[in-house]
Amino acid sequence: MKSYLVLSSILLFTFATASFYDYRPYISTNMAKIIIESNTPAPTPDEDDEVEGCDGSGWITHGDGHRTPCPGCDKCKKKSMTTDVQYYVYHLGAEWCGPCIKLKRDVWANEELREMMGEVGAKLYIFDADNPDHKKMFDYYKAKLYPTIIVVDKNSGKVLNRFEGFRTLDEMKKTIKDLGNVNE
Repeated sequence: MKSYLVLSSILLFTFATASFYDYRPYISTNMAKIIIESNTPAPTPDEDDEVEGCDGSGWITHGDGHRTPCPGCDKCKKKSMTTDVQYYVYHLGAEWCGPCIKLKRDVWANEELREMMGEVGAKLYIFDADNPDHKKMFDYYKAKLYPTIIVVDKNSGKVLNRFEGFRTLDEMKKTIKDLGNVNE
């Protein structure tokens, strides 16, 4: 019986101490040594591999959905003719507003207008009335009608133009063109 007690206590002591010993630092240190000492070159992406990149919006959307600023790819440089922004164009509207939706679809999405805005140094910002983060813009500019379009000089902060209601593509092109004439 004594031998059985001694044997069980030895086994208990052996397994108890062995289960509490943490091998993780040993394993990770040796793995790091193997990686550092190996002479294999780092993998390079093949031409077939899809590389995450910017779509020209100024943001890189990663696989998990988070976005990081673009460091300045060719698409961004091509999309904006100038990086020197002189005017801000604020579109104050709402997601549910019919004229706002039409303005975004027919006017702001027009490539010719976007190029014209890039040439004169105007940058478009779209604000939504239902977004709590945008509420201060609506309060500051006292926007009660949707859409309200405000053109602001970046340097002076002066409001150059204010439009309430829908504006056609031709009207917005004229407004942006007039901004270019102010510089001359």
